[in-house]
Amino acid sequence: MKKLLLITKILLFSCTTEPEDVYGCTDATACNFNADANINNNSCLYTDECGVCGGDGVLDECGVCNGNCVGLFTLDLSVSETQIYADNEADTQQYSNTTVTATLRDSYGAPISGKNITFIYEYQNVSEQPAEA
Repeated sequence: MKKLLLITKILLFSCTTEPEDVYGCTDATACNFNADANINNNSCLYTDECGVCGGDGVLDECGVCNGNCVGLFTLDLSVSETQIYADNEADTQQYSNTTVTATLRDSYGAPISGKNITFIYEYQNVSEQPAEA
């Protein structure tokens, strides 16, 4: 009887179960990482520049996700430096020196008096018009 109990104990403790197969993303740097997965199924996704898991977003030059900003102008004002984001169509816009009136706003949203700002473009004159002096 003691032998039978001993054999039973040996058989019970020597048996092991195989772990269950869990498919998923095993890359810890992926945004859909599955800590329980033990078989990689190539489903890993990564966060794009806009913070979307598996997305394809791209930041434009102005730092806007999937935006269409193509230029950034920096003005050196007497009090501080202000950045103006310009949404210009580089392939269709006629470039020439121009003066515009800008209305700036303070940190509370109140308008500051409009000032004339002259933009001087530094592009090659490819039109048939003479360059301005």
